[in-house]
Amino acid sequence: MAKIMTCVEKELTASLGEPGVSGDEIKMLNAVNALFGHCRRFLIFESVLCAADIPSGFRGLKAAFRGIRLTAVCFVEELRDEWSRNVEALRKGSHNFEIKVTFSAPPQLQKASEEIERISKNPNNFK
Repeated sequence: MAKIMTCVEKELTASLGEPGVSGDEIKMLNAVNALFGHCRRFLIFESVLCAADIPSGFRGLKAAFRGIRLTAVCFVEELRDEWSRNVEALRKGSHNFEIKVTFSAPPQLQKASEEIERISKNPNNFK
């Protein structure tokens, strides 16, 4: 999650350049590619986890992560919409291009943390 925020807050923002100066297309492309790479990790993680055959004692932990990919997908959609609004505003004469998106910890992390704590309290029950 920290890498995703770095992509947006630092790399993507830096690629836009100063007001009145064209952005750096290569930096912009690299930032977007990095962003999608980090988001893809959520997709891969959940896919691998869903396919994993695990002992019955860990099914709660596996289930806790279900839907985590949607966090990344929703974030990218919000970024796309915010970007599109800014581009449209520029076309209408605006001189501002400000990206504001929200990326909070996926709710699945709280559920997973609770499951991990439950398992760690009684590790012998999950061998």
